[in-house]
Amino acid sequence: KVVKRISHTSPLLPDSPVQSDSALVILNRPLGSPPPSQLFQKLWELSSFRICADGGANRLFDSTVLTNLQSKYVPDAIRGDLDSLRPDVRKYYEGLGCTVDKEIDQDRNDLDKALMEAHRKKLRKVYVYGAFGGRFDQEMASLQALYAWESSFEQLVLYDDETCAFLLSAGVLNEISLVFYGDDSNDEFRPTDKLRIGEGPTCGLIPVGHPCDIVVTKGFQWDLDGTVPLEFGGLVSTSNRIIDKVAIVECSRPLVFTAEIQFFSEAQRM
Repeated sequence: KVVKRISHTSPLLPDSPVQSDSALVILNRPLGSPPPSQLFQKLWELSSFRICADGGANRLFDSTVLTNLQSKYVPDAIRGDLDSLRPDVRKYYEGLGCTVDKEIDQDRNDLDKALMEAHRKKLRKVYVYGAFGGRFDQEMASLQALYAWESSFEQLVLYDDETCAFLLSAGVLNEISLVFYGDDSNDEFRPTDKLRIGEGPTCGLIPVGHPCDIVVTKGFQWDLDGTVPLEFGGLVSTSNRIIDKVAIVECSRPLVFTAEIQFFSEAQRM
């Protein structure tokens, strides 16, 4: 039997080109320090279409005006119920060609409404910045979006400056390639340029919403052999580590994969 393979390749790998079919969704969270953060700048550069989810436009404007970069970071669209969008921000971005549309549906949150726009544009890859670090219910809404939109995008990744998360599909070979991997004693894969931003190697496999009875992994510091289920109240694989260039996960139910974000500079090698 041929098993389907799904590649989860980091967009932050060296020499990753601008993705002509990708979107950056900016949520209503701070844009890191110094604003905008290096991770945000990298995701902006890699994306071909940028969408602010309602108050995310305020965050973008306020963060970039501090460094006089507001004309460089102009979103293509602002979507949501627009209850948070300030009039001055709306006027500024509309004057530079940004489209602003109000979505009334109160059964969908602003992230969903931004993802609807990405789906309408037939964009296959979506990177969401600002998914963590705020209210817990909003973090859970971000995780819920991974499940709700699983079949709509080729890649959907949640980010903030400390962590990332994406969904591993059930019944397939999930192949994971991150920027950083290896154990503590292995420096072979460390970057050689002055600054590298990326995911890994510390990671976790989280069974959100239901137990996952069978999980088989390869390429982790602590591999799972399928004999112990992952479930809340039982085993949850946290503080694991990817040690191979490509790690593999097979799971009987979808799992949330999460990894740390590192900012590694040449000075740290000294």
